[in-house]
Formats: sequence, structure tokens, C-alpha cells
Amino acid sequence: MAFFHQFNKHQGAAGGGGGGSSSNNNATINWIANQNTQRELEADRVLRERQLAQGRIETEMQQFAGNAVNKRHVREQARVERDRAMEYSIIQAQTEKQQATEIRSQNERLAAELERVKLEKFRDEKMRQQVRETSYELRDLESKLRAAYVQKARTAQMAEKEALKFDSYLEDAEIVRRMRTETDKDEQDRRQREIIRQQEMIRYKQELERQLEERAVGKQKAYEEFLREKLVVDEIVRKIYEEDQRLICVHCTEIMPLMAKFAEDDRIEQMNAQKRRIKQMEHKKAVDNLLEQRRRQMTVDKQREVDERIEGERVEQVRKQIIEEERIKLLREHAHRLLGYLPKGVIRDEKDLDYLGNDFKSEFKRRQVNMQHLGGWGN
Repeated sequence: MAFFHQFNKHQGAAGGGGGGSSSNNNATINWIANQNTQRELEADRVLRERQLAQGRIETEMQQFAGNAVNKRHVREQARVERDRAMEYSIIQAQTEKQQATEIRSQNERLAAELERVKLEKFRDEKMRQQVRETSYELRDLESKLRAAYVQKARTAQMAEKEALKFDSYLEDAEIVRRMRTETDKDEQDRRQREIIRQQEMIRYKQELERQLEERAVGKQKAYEEFLREKLVVDEIVRKIYEEDQRLICVHCTEIMPLMAKFAEDDRIEQMNAQKRRIKQMEHKKAVDNLLEQRRRQMTVDKQREVDERIEGERVEQVRKQIIEEERIKLLREHAHRLLGYLPKGVIRDEKDLDYLGNDFKSEFKRRQVNMQHLGGWGN
């Protein structure tokens, strides 16, 4: 309609000009051609716009789809990350819990071990204290060391007095007399301690012999009790046998007038014989059980004696080791200060010198004329 309206309008304008029909036709054709060209251009423009719009729509749709995929991917990635973080936190919590448990267990084991070491140390110290208090050898060594200190002090006093020149011979004689008196007193004390030690050894030996005798008496009593029980069992078996023989004889005497009841008596006899056999087997089993019980008890007693002897030997070995360690400890503590004043027998052998160091060993040997003596090492 717009085209025909424009065409009529253009046709009227051309006719009002008064030109020829040929010119009008050409103008009309040109106008129509121009209009067609414009329509084609417009159609192309509209088509391009539609294509562009369609392209934008498709691009937007693709972008939307891509955004949706990206959002799903992001959500999935976020979910995976959350799951991974949660799993990591769970694993971390379990690891920390396990580590805490292990640390607690280690601390408990360490505390238990420290407590065990502390208890063992306490027991060892108590044992050493008891050994120090009861060991004659250590008491004798301590006494000799005290005597050495006294002798050293006396020697120092004598040297000081010698340096100051005693005023009189009587004072020297009195000092010598006192020293001899004290030396004699120390020797008497030593002999008295030796007598006490011998008495203690005798009492210990007597106590040991008494214990052994009591054990032997106990074993003898047990054996005698076993023999008495065996005699009782043998007597029971003998009486059963005699009763069986008596029953057999009675049966033999009664069988003649009771021939009519032979079958019944025979059945009764078989039952009695079976009962006797059962009773004999029971008594035999009881005797065997009693003998086996006695044998087992004797085996247990012997094993207990062996265990007690082994334990006693072990305790004695530990005691000797503690005495030796305490003796070396006393020597290390006092020997260097008492070199030249140690009584005879304090240093026993070369091994004691090794414990006291090379300096002490060299000086001791320098002072020693003859290291080995009958009663031990002299000083």
C-alpha cells in the first residue's frame, strides 16, 4: 500500500509538470527501479539484522549454557573441595587423636619406667644400707680407715711437736707410752672384733646347721609318716584278704548241707567275688594314688630346696658384689688422703691399685718395699 501510494503521488507530480509521456515513463521506471533497489537493500538490512540478532541470541544461549555448565562445574568443584576439606579435617583429627594417644601412651610408659627405675634404685640403696650396716668386712674397713686417720693426725701432731722441740724427754716418753697404749688398745679392739666375727660365723654356721637339721628331721618325719600310712594301707589290704579267705572257708563249710541252693549260692558268691575284686581295686588305686601323691610331694620339696639354694647363692653373690663395690668406694674416697698411713690389709692386691689411679699406684709402689705379704698388702 505504501508503495502504490508513493507511486501515485510520484505519477501526479510528473503529470503536473507538463512533460511528455516518454519522459514520464522513464522517470517512473527509474523510480520503480530505485524503489526495488531500496526494498532489496532494506530486505538485506533486515535479513542481516535478523541474522545478527539470531547470532546474538545463539551467542547468548551458548554463553548461558556455558555459564550453566561453568556454574555446575564450579558447584561440583566446590563440593569436591568441601568433601576434600572435610576428609582432610577428619584425617587430621584422627591423626592428631592417634598422635595424642601415642604421646599419652609414651608418657605413661615413660612414667612407669621412671617409677620402676626409682623403685629399683630405692631397693638397691636400702639393700646397700643394710649390707653396710651388717657386713663385718665393711665395718672392719671403716674401723681401719678411722685408725689410719687417727694415726695420720698423731703423726702430724708428732711432727709439729718435733718441730717445736719438746721440752723434756718425759713428755716424749709419755706420748710414746700413750701411743703404744692406744695402739695396744686398737689391737685389742681388733682382736675383740675378730672374736665377735668368729662368734657371728659360728652362730651363723650353727643356725644353718640347725635349719638343715630341721629340714632333715622334717623329711624324716614325712618319710616315717609315709611308712605309717603304708603300713595302715597294707594292714587294710591284709584284713580284706583274710576276710575274703574266711568267707571262702565259710562258704566251703556251708556248701555241703546246702547243695539244693548251689545255684543261688554260686550267684551270690560271684557277686561277692566281684565286689571283693572291686574293693581290692579301689584300695589298690587308693594306695597307688597315695604313693604317687607322696612322690610328687617329695619332688616338689626337692625342687623347692634346689630353688631356695639357688636363690640363696644368688643373694649371697649380690651381697658380695655390693660389699666389694662399697669397699672400693671407701678406698676411692679415703685412700688418697691416707697414703702412708693405711693399715696392713686395706690394699689387697694390684686390682685395688688400678681402681685408685696411676698416681696413687706409683706412689704406693715407691713406698712399698715388698708388695705381697702373708696377710695381705702392707703399707
